[in-house]
Amino acid sequence: MDSKKYFFLARTEEQLNCDAAALLLYLSSFCSSLEEGPALLSVGTINKIAHLRKKLSLSVREFLPLIHTYSDTLTDIDCRRALVFALDGNIHGITSLCEGRVPTWSN
Repeated sequence: MDSKKYFFLARTEEQLNCDAAALLLYLSSFCSSLEEGPALLSVGTINKIAHLRKKLSLSVREFLPLIHTYSDTLTDIDCRRALVFALDGNIHGITSLCEGRVPTWSN
């Protein structure tokens, strides 16, 4: 499924006040768009993820294991790293990760 479909489903769940389901679908949208290419990452998706994480009071330790990819090219760890970079505004980190040059990161 492409990132736009995940985003649409997530937005629908969020409108129904199903925040946990919405967060999981926004995470799927993020990982899917990451596989499609870093240029397709949506600031809106990243902001929704940050907002729902705070709303659900999830720590980073609780939050990162929720991220799973269905990609043949990216691992769960890649998506987790990319999301940490995205939430920190580190576009270079995301681009480097997608180009195969994995930058260092702290947890």
